[in-house]
Amino acid sequence: MRRIAWIFVVMLGFAKTTPAQTTTPQPRFEAGFTGGVVEARPSAVNAPYYDDWYTNGRVAGSVGYYWTRNLKTELEHAWSGKGSRFIQDSVRIGGVQYPTYFEEFHQLQQTSVRVVWQFLDNAWVHPYVSAGAVIDTWRRHAQAPAQYQGSVNNPVLVRAEITTARRTDMRGGVTLGGGAKFYMTRRAFFNAGGLVTYAKPETGTVNLVAGFGFDF
Repeated sequence: MRRIAWIFVVMLGFAKTTPAQTTTPQPRFEAGFTGGVVEARPSAVNAPYYDDWYTNGRVAGSVGYYWTRNLKTELEHAWSGKGSRFIQDSVRIGGVQYPTYFEEFHQLQQTSVRVVWQFLDNAWVHPYVSAGAVIDTWRRHAQAPAQYQGSVNNPVLVRAEITTARRTDMRGGVTLGGGAKFYMTRRAFFNAGGLVTYAKPETGTVNLVAGFGFDF
């Protein structure tokens, strides 16, 4: 019994003098891929009625650099599919006001630089918050079929078919986000979260994303 007790004391002393082992060495870089949904608000137009927002899919790739286990800088580029909104306006012909409409198509790319603070060191679940700057690249054009008013026997052409030239606008803004990383191995993780962006003049997005990544 005394021999067992001495062995136990020696083991305790060895444990106190041995440095604690961390789960993994601190990573320096991170790479990830996400997919999700974006709710986008293009800039306002001079029309009485129009859709403020449209919804589309979103994919993005990102790379990050860890300054510490909890703090990193992240660069992300995101692509969204082509979405559209309907805009109603009117034309005046012979003193009569006729309602018309056209469909405006948008395709958005976003480049973001964010500072990310990650919680719960050495844990399998890492909640995080982020803040940074974003550059929006909006590509848009409009289409409308020929539109008639009046009776079937006496139609009045109020707007000919139109297709506008494609136009690109770039705007700078801010981005805020939050979510959590769920580690499946010591390096690979599942990421889920949300992002909001705002840029002038009066454009913004709300994003729900999920994907995978790894540290190295």
